[in-house]
Amino acid sequence: MDKLVENFLEKHENKRLLKEYLTCPTDFKREHLQTEFNEFFLQIKLLSYFSKSLHFLAQNIDKKNRDRNKKASLTLVDSDDYKSLQNIPDDKTLDCEILFDVECVENYFENKILYEVIAKLTLNQKKILYLFYIKSKSDKDIAQILGVSVQSINKQRNGVLTKKGEFKDGSKRCCSDYW
Repeated sequence: MDKLVENFLEKHENKRLLKEYLTCPTDFKREHLQTEFNEFFLQIKLLSYFSKSLHFLAQNIDKKNRDRNKKASLTLVDSDDYKSLQNIPDDKTLDCEILFDVECVENYFENKILYEVIAKLTLNQKKILYLFYIKSKSDKDIAQILGVSVQSINKQRNGVLTKKGEFKDGSKRCCSDYW
């Protein structure tokens, strides 16, 4: 709860309302402060709900894609005159698909704050968040895709979630405040 109040008071207007109420308490000031806090709390709850919904929706889409891919499994043809492999994308195709989606990963988030935080990340950080949250890949899978260690993926992801960024309104926030 302290973190919630701390985030609420990061906004200059909310801090001013609290100071006014503490210096000269009135019912009107208390109700106004309570209304502002209730709106802030509702925004946090909605953001949390949408983030979780997006996460589970992405997981369901990924599961459906994996199920569809299992049904359309690899076909090997081996005859005297004809040898071919079908349904095998080359590494460059996979990299292009990942890069295309990753470059626009912030577009998956409707929340302005998350959009701004993610837009400021490096391409590699966006790849990690995209593969972890959108494609529901494990740290091990991401490490194999990106050719780095599992510890590196975990460290980078946690670093992104705790990294603070400065915004137009002068506040400093990090992804984990809104995830």
